[in-house]
Amino acid sequence: MVSNPALWARIEAFQFDKPDCAFSFSQRLAVETGWPRAYALAAVEEYRRFVYLASISSAPLTPSREVDAVWHLHLVYTWSYWKEFCGEVLGRELHHGPTPGGERAALTYREQYAETRRLYLDEFGSLAPHDFWPPEAERFQSDLRLMRRGFRPQPVRSAVSTSQRIAAGVGLLALGLAALIGSVPPFGHRLAAADFGTTLIVFLGGLLIFVAAIAFLGSVSQRAKKADNRGGDSSGGYYGGDGGSGGKSSKDANGDGGSDGGGD
Repeated sequence: MVSNPALWARIEAFQFDKPDCAFSFSQRLAVETGWPRAYALAAVEEYRRFVYLASISSAPLTPSREVDAVWHLHLVYTWSYWKEFCGEVLGRELHHGPTPGGERAALTYREQYAETRRLYLDEFGSLAPHDFWPPEAERFQSDLRLMRRGFRPQPVRSAVSTSQRIAAGVGLLALGLAALIGSVPPFGHRLAAADFGTTLIVFLGGLLIFVAAIAFLGSVSQRAKKADNRGGDSSGGYYGGDGGSGGKSSKDANGDGGSDGGGD
């Protein structure tokens, strides 16, 4: 039995999927994460539970990566999150801030995550499901578990697309080289006037294809580097990072209902 049934009832009653919306919240979550629709719907329910725990806790809490993905998307719906959810349902502000990074922050988030799972058991009377709340060692290991489930951060999608572009560029390069080599007459062979024009056209066409292929491969290389740089930024991003929430506290002079927590 939850310790604040009135709050939990309000959170349970909140509609993430609006009836008049053709592309619902859970549908968008499934599309943007690559999750099956049923898994996305279940993730939303675990997000409800995390928000409840964060609202009653006296200390900041940290969600799982899966729950954090739902939180990220909800923050995009600014009116729904700040006006309806925080303002009317929670009755307080629940902030999500970026992680400062470093070993100390990592240790803090591990401790907060362990406390989140412990409080989950106390409030809901059951262990947090492994699919959404793995043990600390697994939660903070890497993104590989999410990738196996089907969650694909943008750099992975870019890598597949880049390999296809490279294959196309190499094909163009080979075509250009073949045209250039084929246009060169055998040693000692004299071209007739009619043949010279045809050979020149083939040679120039092959040269153009060759130069275009070099330029194309160069642009692909630059795109791949940019994608790698985005993927290596652990301070932010849609799919990674260590999230934290503000714990329960009385409103301060500025009207903020809780302290800021770390996140991605």
